[in-house]
Amino acid sequence: MRERDHLQEWLVHQPDALGEELLIIQKEFDGFDETRERLDLLALDKGAISSSSRTSSTTPVAT
Repeated sequence: MRERDHLQEWLVHQPDALGEELLIIQKEFDGFDETRERLDLLALDKGAISSSSRTSSTTPVAT
């Protein structure tokens, strides 16, 4: 089993497996200014997106 080919792709298609309603924004996110680190998956909490206060939280997902 390879991380990118199996686990990561499975989570893209089944984000609820992490126990929260997540909206996957991007795979392999590397848009940081001061590091070469990357996030396997970048997701937003759907509950925060739909809240009336219009605040959102990001949930980095490391696989």
